[in-house]
Amino acid sequence: MYFGIENGVLKSYVGDGRNVTIPEGVTRIGDKAFLGCSRLTSVEIPDSVTAIGEEAFAGCCSLERVTFPEEDKSAWKKIIDRFRRRTGAAAPKEAKSIGEGAFRGCRSLAAITIPEGVTGIGAIAFYGCESLAGITIPDSVTSIGMRAFWECRSLAKVTMGKGVERIGEDIFHGCEGLADRDGFVIVNGILCSYCGPGGEVRIPESVTSIGAGAFHRLGSLTDVILPSGVTGIGDRAFWDCGNLRSASIPDSVTSIGESAFFYCKKLTRLRIPKGVTSIGKGAFYTGGRIGEVIAYTPYAVSCAGGNVRFLIYLGGPLSDLDEKYRIPAARGFLHLREQGRTEADPWRESYLEYIRENAAALADDAESGRTFLRRMFREAILDEKAAERLMEHFDEKGDTEAKAALLQCCREYFGTGGPEDLSI
Repeated sequence: MYFGIENGVLKSYVGDGRNVTIPEGVTRIGDKAFLGCSRLTSVEIPDSVTAIGEEAFAGCCSLERVTFPEEDKSAWKKIIDRFRRRTGAAAPKEAKSIGEGAFRGCRSLAAITIPEGVTGIGAIAFYGCESLAGITIPDSVTSIGMRAFWECRSLAKVTMGKGVERIGEDIFHGCEGLADRDGFVIVNGILCSYCGPGGEVRIPESVTSIGAGAFHRLGSLTDVILPSGVTGIGDRAFWDCGNLRSASIPDSVTSIGESAFFYCKKLTRLRIPKGVTSIGKGAFYTGGRIGEVIAYTPYAVSCAGGNVRFLIYLGGPLSDLDEKYRIPAARGFLHLREQGRTEADPWRESYLEYIRENAAALADDAESGRTFLRRMFREAILDEKAAERLMEHFDEKGDTEAKAALLQCCREYFGTGGPEDLSI
């Protein structure tokens, strides 16, 4: 049995021992130190160790037990307490971390107690630990990396500390043992993942946050209803849910993460509550156009306005918005009127004035064109003079189809022949 140790760092291990006790004085277990030690069944870690490196025990497929020192003797805790007494600050990150992929693929590992004082659990730290039945995460832990417990299929109990602030994407993906009877994996109010059949999903009232990647690539999801207490939707929460048609977002939500609805191609309606103050990059990039988005602030409009067919702004007059969003918003107003809806009526005059002045731009718009000509007449927005100007505009463009549609509208709304000087 040989330990390669340099300056307190255990960098390598050579041997076929099943039970290994790491020597006193080692302060860090280096990256890949025990990588692929398939015969290793147990490891005892001394209280001098303050960090476990990336993939330190990855691929140790027979590893069943990892023993840390008792908490009252643990250097992890002693180091942090001493540091705080001296400086009044938190200990350095290096002194209290379990690295990325540290126990990845240890499929025989059934139990592990993470010592108090550890503040970070790296990405894929326990990835594929198929026998892991339970995990207790101490209050000192503040962050858990993405896919930390991915495919831990036997995991049935998780005790999450109160200090966790950041949880990565898919941390409990494939952990069916943690799911309730409806398929929800909920830890400390965070919906971490969903293992149910999809369709219309009503999220339980106990959920306060939708975790990163909670529903990612769930092709069977068609509609989702969030409870009134949810405050945040995590990054990529509904990423590539290709059949999602609608998402009911309550007024309690204040943040929507990056790519939250990325590539939800069939999303037809979305309401962004007025309390939302943070929207991540690409949150509403669906790979197409959302049918209808209701927004209450110029900020929400700026995040969604370029990716929507009907933009409905209900936060004030049209002049609130940047010029590039006014045509979509005007289109949204006419859409509301066509459906007999009155939500935007408090700002009706603002919209009508803009539409009269920009009728040509609306008519040219690829999404509105002929249909909106009829709607503008129906709302009595266009008078005969406005119609004449619009006809001149189409004539200059050589758009005979638009001229024919406009003439037909004039005949319907101004009389049999329409204005005398309107002709094809």
